[in-house]
Amino acid sequence: DRVPTARQALLDAGLTCDGVLLQASRLAPLPGDVTRLAATHPVFLLWGVRPPAAPVEGSPAALPENGSEEESEEGVAQ
Repeated sequence: DRVPTARQALLDAGLTCDGVLLQASRLAPLPGDVTRLAATHPVFLLWGVRPPAAPVEGSPAALPENGSEEESEEGVAQ
């Protein structure tokens, strides 16, 4: 089973890891005009998401949406 190794590699790379198990079944005929579901090989799908970086103080991303650090009631930057 390679899932634990792959999951640990994503975590070691600093990513958050999530995954799903995908499974499908084929229709298989049985005697008497009956059909059953025959399992096929399951597939594990793992992915990693990089957490958002913290904004650097003083950078545009660290400022409020209006772009200034503080405004008075008249909208003039202080």
